[in-house]
Amino acid sequence: MNTPQQPLNISIIGAGGIGSNTCLLLVNALRNGVIAEHLGGIEFHLYDGDEVEDANLIHQRFTPSQIGMLKVDALAETFADIHAAVRLIPHGINLRDSNSLADAHIVIVAVDRPEPRRIVHSLEGKEWYDSRCMGDFTLLLTDQSDPVMIEALTPEHAPASCQPEGAIESGAIQFGFANAAVHLADAIMRSLLRRCGHETEFPDSICDSITKGRIDIFGTPVEPVMTVAPQATKPWSDEDDRILLDGLDHNGRDLDEISRELGRSPNALFHRLRRLMERGDVDAEAGE
Repeated sequence: MNTPQQPLNISIIGAGGIGSNTCLLLVNALRNGVIAEHLGGIEFHLYDGDEVEDANLIHQRFTPSQIGMLKVDALAETFADIHAAVRLIPHGINLRDSNSLADAHIVIVAVDRPEPRRIVHSLEGKEWYDSRCMGDFTLLLTDQSDPVMIEALTPEHAPASCQPEGAIESGAIQFGFANAAVHLADAIMRSLLRRCGHETEFPDSICDSITKGRIDIFGTPVEPVMTVAPQATKPWSDEDDRILLDGLDHNGRDLDEISRELGRSPNALFHRLRRLMERGDVDAEAGE
């Protein structure tokens, strides 16, 4: 536990769509200093090696005058005078190992790359949050989430934007990043309140869509079904999509049960759901 001589260290990996908007929500919420002073001060350690680009201004919390700056430096500049007990400390690097997080009390990973996610997942005895989005779809995992589910939802993949392909160029922005930031900021605020002695409910995992609502994929712990799912190499059919959407939307079935019926891994189901939402195939009537 932090002491008045040791400010609470909140380390945020990633200063893009989710990370920068989470900073905006959390840091402004701490503006009056009451919570920060009670906790002996709060330091936000920001990790990101990217610079602000013009395309970032559409959905990330930067201004035209900050183009060319490191994102972490820009955020530290924006919130430099928020309160004496609240500091933003920029680190213009991408996370490569856990050494930088040794002194962190709370760790947030908000980048769409598996390597930093796995570094955070491997931390022992630390409170952490893994926030993700695609289109209007949001996923939040925590150190309290089922380990098998965490592993299943963290495969190897190339880095990806939180926006569907062509969305920034066309202006058809989707707001899953903002939804993710709200869920994440709310979870962190609840953690801070608990550290101040307040009683509050605390989420361990969230799967949510702005258009579809809360999706229960965490009903029961996921059990390893098979090394290679029997349908893994087969294209998705309309019937497969119907079973997936109907099961989650109306029947309250968990991801493991649907995985067994379709013969596909939980990770395949999760990414198929992301793809359907990205294409706009999912709406309030899906599955009917």
